[in-house]
Amino acid sequence: MRNRELETLPKHWRNLDSFDGAESGPTSFNANTDGAVGQESQLERSAAIPEFLPPGPDEAGMAVPQTGVSRRDFMGIMGASVAIAAAPLAGCIRKPVEHIVPFAQRPEDVIPGKPLFYATAYQSGAQVLGLLVESQDGRPTKIEGNPNHPSNRGGVDLFTQAAIFELYLPSRSVGPLRQGEPVSTADLMAFLSQQADALAASRGNGFAIVTRHRRSPTLSRILQQVRQALPETKVFVHDLTDRGADRTALASLGAAGVVPNYQLDAATVVVAVDADVLGKEGDSVRTANRFAERRRKGVEDGSMNRLYAIEPTFSITGMAADHRLRLPASQISAFLLSLKAALVSGGLAMPQGADSLTPNSKTSDNVELTKFVAVLAKDLLANKGKSAIVVGRHHAPSIHAVVHSLNAALENHGTTIRFMPDVDLGADGDLADLSKAIGSNSVKTLLVLEGNPVYEAPGDLAFTAQLSNVPLTIHCGLEQDETAQAAHWHIPVSHFLESWGDLQAVDGTRSVQQPIIAPMFNTMSTIEVLATIAKLPETRGYDIVRSTWRAEFSSDYERQWAKLVHDGFLPTSASPAEPNFAWANGGPHLVVSASTAMPSLGAIEVDVRLSNTVLDGRYTANPWLLELPDQASKLAWDNAVLLSPRTAAELGVAKGDLVRVEVNGQIAELPAMPQPGVADYVGILELGFGRSGAGKYAEGAGFRVSQIMSVAGPVLPSGKITKGSGTYTLVSTQDYGNLNDGLQNRPHVREASLADFKENPEFVKKYELLPAEKVVSIWELPNETGGQQWGMTIDLNTCTGCNACTIACQVENNIMVVGKERVARGRELHWIRLDRYFVGEDVNDPQAVFQPMPCAQCETAPCESVCPVAATVHSPDGLNDMVYNRCIGTRYCANNCPFKVRRFNYFNFSKENDEAMPLMRLQRNPDVTVRFRGVMEKCTYCVQRITEAKIAAKRDGNGIVPDGTIIPACAQTCPVQAITFGDINDAKSKVSQLKASPRNYGLLSELNLRVRTTYLAKIRNPNPELV
Repeated sequence: MRNRELETLPKHWRNLDSFDGAESGPTSFNANTDGAVGQESQLERSAAIPEFLPPGPDEAGMAVPQTGVSRRDFMGIMGASVAIAAAPLAGCIRKPVEHIVPFAQRPEDVIPGKPLFYATAYQSGAQVLGLLVESQDGRPTKIEGNPNHPSNRGGVDLFTQAAIFELYLPSRSVGPLRQGEPVSTADLMAFLSQQADALAASRGNGFAIVTRHRRSPTLSRILQQVRQALPETKVFVHDLTDRGADRTALASLGAAGVVPNYQLDAATVVVAVDADVLGKEGDSVRTANRFAERRRKGVEDGSMNRLYAIEPTFSITGMAADHRLRLPASQISAFLLSLKAALVSGGLAMPQGADSLTPNSKTSDNVELTKFVAVLAKDLLANKGKSAIVVGRHHAPSIHAVVHSLNAALENHGTTIRFMPDVDLGADGDLADLSKAIGSNSVKTLLVLEGNPVYEAPGDLAFTAQLSNVPLTIHCGLEQDETAQAAHWHIPVSHFLESWGDLQAVDGTRSVQQPIIAPMFNTMSTIEVLATIAKLPETRGYDIVRSTWRAEFSSDYERQWAKLVHDGFLPTSASPAEPNFAWANGGPHLVVSASTAMPSLGAIEVDVRLSNTVLDGRYTANPWLLELPDQASKLAWDNAVLLSPRTAAELGVAKGDLVRVEVNGQIAELPAMPQPGVADYVGILELGFGRSGAGKYAEGAGFRVSQIMSVAGPVLPSGKITKGSGTYTLVSTQDYGNLNDGLQNRPHVREASLADFKENPEFVKKYELLPAEKVVSIWELPNETGGQQWGMTIDLNTCTGCNACTIACQVENNIMVVGKERVARGRELHWIRLDRYFVGEDVNDPQAVFQPMPCAQCETAPCESVCPVAATVHSPDGLNDMVYNRCIGTRYCANNCPFKVRRFNYFNFSKENDEAMPLMRLQRNPDVTVRFRGVMEKCTYCVQRITEAKIAAKRDGNGIVPDGTIIPACAQTCPVQAITFGDINDAKSKVSQLKASPRNYGLLSELNLRVRTTYLAKIRNPNPELV
């Protein structure tokens, strides 16, 4: 073993408990001690772990169904069963009568058991994604990306994967409500007709509409028609995922009506200034795809890009960065002023008039920041026209204006940054402007379209109290959320899979939304509500959308419309715009100031951000996302105030301690969570939790923090955090699923710098504890060289840890939700675990790396040899199969699995889920067995897809499945194409070529597992001057 070489490798650690500093090393999960690290020996630690954990809160006192059979009688019955099994009595069982119903008039395009796919589109946050929706016997069951769509190229994010759940949402509104009481559809239409007449008579006086910023050409057209019919109507946009500040900055600089479109495949240097461009911000799926494309190519030819991240807490982008500067959000202005000063001193000429935006640009007093800025400026100057600076959407318009001026000076406009036509909703203001209008009694009727401003509004707006002063409030939404509860009328809207619509992506691609299923309840789409209340000539969604597109096609409309609906999008829908910036127009309102002091223990900066799993609360009703671990903190089912370990120690708080957060008289109480990577004296709060009216699963999930926010912005200096009384149980999945002692400290993640990789392409071998030539087997290896043999590679160099693969696997394979208490006991059922490792010696400021962990599909699988009933066996094509109806639940296989990727059904979770969410039975994938209590389950490489492709190959060809035909759910959804699957016996297949890469390695190869799932080592491209 090369122990001396291993000692020089980067240090990887999973959580604070395993950061040894002076300690001996991490321990296995212990529910009683929460993984506390001590100096005791492994034998002592093992002895302290009970064989059977005590029952959880949901299991204590749980009555076990009694069958009336004693243990003695049971043994007698088992003995008799041996004799019975020997007799040929299989045909003597009296089966119950079951009635079947014939499908007498089957539609021509429906073959039972054969899914259909329909093209549509979805807006996730601020981005538009082209989709293919799978429909099984008329039931939408799975969402995939449209591989032909030029924007997302088949990849989607985790929110889009989970959007199928909203169609079958248990808390979904099934009919209209008046003052919270159900009314008939006829009553609703009569009310809308009455309001339409009243608004027409007043020309829309006192009528206000507040909507999220939907990138819909049809919605934009309908709002224009509403203004024409009701000219005194006011439209307000409130959307916490929208780039409203950037839109304001561009309009002030004479560039209204455009949106920046980042071409990161052309960028050598990318600077993310508190911007999660690879995660949940902007056009993230497209941006991440292009960034990974350049990174993948650059490893081979040396043209690899370099990513700098400046942020107060770990984002997906920051965790992928080559260099990361931990900086409070309030100091971003100081950073930009220092960067501008460094660039100008290096010879950069700013555009004429742009200096007025930064009259006080100077070098910062912060030594670390100054060094970082100096090196970054040098790198940017060396790559003019090949760089891109991106700033977070939540920063002020002045910050966005400065970044645009820097990109212009660096000649990035037109190369790495193109401007495309934006979708204009003609907004008269935002939520603050609406609040002022309500305060002046100028709003008589308020129509809320699919938003939830009562929950999302900043605390200093007191929006709930103001809403009570509006004579008539009409809310349109999927569920009776907080705003619906405060409204006079609630109109249930159709899910996007039930309605017609259209969307325009940031790159200009225009897509059409077609319904996959008829509305399941008495619902209307938002454009139908608007058309009805404004008495427009067309009120059916189909007719409204067709009218929008009729102007797009000059001739042969019906044929082109049919092709558009079939394809789902119109290629080359828009051309880049060339805005003429008037930098001097910025005026004093866009001047950047760096006067904000650095936070301190007595003046902690409070930073309120969107959740990585439920955003601003729009997805909190979805238990798939609630149970999904946060990418950075790995918290599930909750939020917390994230503090750096140093800040937490100075405040005297530990994980789970309840704290009181107070800013400007607004208070929030929630648990603390020490988190590496958070800037010192900064408290990070996540929105989206503490909801009411969002269904069973959202009740009690986390804590509401929106009241902490201010109209001035989500970053609040001079806050106060004090330790409260009591503790709260936080569940972090990174504490569970640990490998056994002795295995977890081995080098699972392998990485090198680009320079080191060029010097030693075989660097992964130095991580091996035992050279491959010395690994011998004590028995004959299985003969797995015939036919097609399946395998997978996962590229750690492009994986961003976005979690889309985990949700895609859950939707595809009927994986159940177990709840917070079961997750706390390590009983979650996700088939692919996303391990997050910190890298480095500084517990406060490490780097990070992700490693997706599905079943390794070992050829010499340890799980197979210990199963007493052959419930886990090897298939001829190399899969480690599960035979569910053989499994008796011994869990020997899970104990013997070195990767801890097997999941056990301790209870009948499928029954629990079906009872809690009856409609979800319609979403189940009929090609995948629903597991029951006492059964082990794990990743299968989506064996149902493999089987389907093999049957088709035998039916239509020579029985050989062409390369690229089989794509598991995780690989299909991956925005960055980090997962590759195929036939490893075919030397020309893509997966075989990747496995031939010098970066390819298998985990724990010294155990002779011969894993089919291998990894491509991560390559970083650090700046030598910052190493």
